[in-house]
Amino acid sequence: MLKKLKHKFILINMLMVGVVVIFIFTAVCILTYRSEKNEIKRSLEQVISLKGKDEIHIGGSAPEIGGMPLPYVYAFSVLVDENGEITERYENGADMEDEVLASAVGLVMDSDAQSGTLRSFALIYMKKNIPNGTVIAFASLEPLKITMKNTILISVAACLASLLIFLYVSNVLAGFAIKPIAAAWQQQKQFVADASHDLKTPLTVILANTGILMSHKEQTLESQLKWIESTEEEAQYMRGLVDRMLELAKSEDMGTTAMLSDLDISELSQRVILQFEPVAFERQVTLESDIAPDVRIKAEMESYVRLIHILIDNAIKYSPEGGHVIVRLSAAKQAAKLSVHNEGDAIPAEDLPHIFERFYRADKARGTGGYGLGLSIAKNIAEAMGGKISAESSPARGTVFTVLFGRL
Repeated sequence: MLKKLKHKFILINMLMVGVVVIFIFTAVCILTYRSEKNEIKRSLEQVISLKGKDEIHIGGSAPEIGGMPLPYVYAFSVLVDENGEITERYENGADMEDEVLASAVGLVMDSDAQSGTLRSFALIYMKKNIPNGTVIAFASLEPLKITMKNTILISVAACLASLLIFLYVSNVLAGFAIKPIAAAWQQQKQFVADASHDLKTPLTVILANTGILMSHKEQTLESQLKWIESTEEEAQYMRGLVDRMLELAKSEDMGTTAMLSDLDISELSQRVILQFEPVAFERQVTLESDIAPDVRIKAEMESYVRLIHILIDNAIKYSPEGGHVIVRLSAAKQAAKLSVHNEGDAIPAEDLPHIFERFYRADKARGTGGYGLGLSIAKNIAEAMGGKISAESSPARGTVFTVLFGRL
């Protein structure tokens, strides 16, 4: 799919650029043709005015195309009487047979036009009536043909070279353009695979429990209570996972839909910490706080509460019995800093860069009851509010999650 998208991107670019390039070089050829033809006509006018006394050629000097000089375009004239007979010839070096010249003059005299082209003779002409006859000036079209041939060849070569260069550039740009799409596609595939895996495990347990129950229909409900409780536990896990996935999708949309307002996060932080004190007490973890007063940022209240809730819940969950969790909130001129520290086992160095990825769990086990989505949700929320979340972990210091927010 991505290859087709890349090829389509390149094709559209090449078609658009091709049309523009062809238009430009066509315009160049047309303008060159008109310019050269007008120059010939000016030369013919000069010849007529001088009655052939001077040698005239286009441009005043031999024109060049690609460094190669073109032949001089000689213009010559004849004087024709009222009977159509040539009385004088001003050939200026031109060599033309009498029969050919007479035929050309006859065609010109038969024409009502004052100027035109004799394609069978490869001549362009101009005539003017004077008291003692008609002056007809001729110029060869061969130099014009050579000029146009060279112009077309150079234009075609330049056109092909431009298209080849742009094909290469388009290929490179297409690679860069689809990188985010490829990354998003890969993330989506990974998300589906991880979600399927996490849903498959409890479904397998539920089906196994149901099979056991169905195979022992004669037994009492009480005797099979452990299978029923196991099924309920797995169903609750599945519901929690689905809720978290919906929450993750919502957090990913926050960047475009969040309505941020002036928020006192000091008071909000204290409320959330108070809610977690019974949880910490039950797990025999000491929950402490150091909250600076009147810290205000641009945020969405529900989202900020969810963010700090995830970080504190995560810290308590991974703290050992008798451990400490410390929540700190401080403010500087440019930023507000929220940090949550716990004394649990350090996150392995190889896992630390991946902990904000969806479905990633450093413990690789469900013993803690996690889904591997909480920190990913926290990251989305922090970024939607213009913040940045990071994590540090070591055996000596434990683990610290830090969120930096821009202040009002």
